[in-house]
Amino acid sequence: MPETDEAPILRLATELDQSVDRKDWPTLRSFFVDRLAVEVGIVAGDGASMMDADAFVAEVAAFNPPRKIACHSFLNPLVHVTGDRAQFTANRYGWNLCDGFDPPLFETWGRIAYGLIRTGDGWLIDRFRLEVLREAGNRDVSRLREG
Repeated sequence: MPETDEAPILRLATELDQSVDRKDWPTLRSFFVDRLAVEVGIVAGDGASMMDADAFVAEVAAFNPPRKIACHSFLNPLVHVTGDRAQFTANRYGWNLCDGFDPPLFETWGRIAYGLIRTGDGWLIDRFRLEVLREAGNRDVSRLREG
C-alpha cells in the first residue's frame, strides 16, 4: 500500500524530536533546508528570524548539553499538504532535567508548526515555530546553555 503524504511528515516530526532528545545533531540537521525561518524565542528572539540551518542546530545543541536530559513529544498532529508545500501543527509537551539544579526539572507546553517543502529527497522544514503556552519548574534548567 503506498504511503500518503502525511505519513512521511509525521515520521519526520517524530524523528526530529528523537534526534533532539538523543543529541543526534547530524540527524537533526538533515530535516532542514539550508536557510529557514525560526520562531523560537530562546533561539531567535521575538518574531521570526532567518537562520542558517547549521546555526539553528548549533543553538539547539548549545541548549541541550550532555548533562541535560530532554524529552519532547507532540499530540494531536495535523498535516495539510498542497502540492509541494505542507504544514504540520501539533500540541507540544517537553521537559528538561539537570541534576545540577534545585529543583532539577523544567516543563513546557505549547504548539509547534513546521512549514515544509517537498524536495527530490523528501520533505524538509523551511519554517520552525514554537508558541509557548505554559511553563513550570526551574527556568534555569531550560536556559542552561553550553558552547
